[in-house]
Amino acid sequence: MHPSLLHKAQSKYSSKTKDELIEGTAIILVNFSENHTCIMQDAIQSVHWKKEQVTIHPFLAYVKDTANDKLKPILMCVISDHLVHGTTTFWTFQKVIDQDLIKEVSQIKYIKYFSDGSSAQYKNFKNFKKSVTMEQHSLGVYTWNDPVAT
Repeated sequence: MHPSLLHKAQSKYSSKTKDELIEGTAIILVNFSENHTCIMQDAIQSVHWKKEQVTIHPFLAYVKDTANDKLKPILMCVISDHLVHGTTTFWTFQKVIDQDLIKEVSQIKYIKYFSDGSSAQYKNFKNFKKSVTMEQHSLGVYTWNDPVAT
């Protein structure tokens, strides 16, 4: 199948999933982590030469707002001094995000993840194994969707 056809099918599936979202289900879009250098305004000179870095990992969740029958976006971000962007790091971030989302929207029982397809963090055998065994997941029920054509 041609990559552009795959991309269209994936985009259509993502849109359909958002359109048909029901109460108790959340969609979480994950983007790859990036390291960023911290800057302090008006810092002394020694700070200028030793810049700390942090990992920023953004998440965007959608849940059904039943009061007005619309999607409610919930923006979340993990900021960490751990600079390794592997699968295990992502699992730790995922667990925190899941717990925070459930605190905010207690009726969530099922999460559908959509990723940008970063092979180091998402699209690898470790995440497949985790999805099959459901190990270390706060809900125990979720699906994972990676773009094929990346």
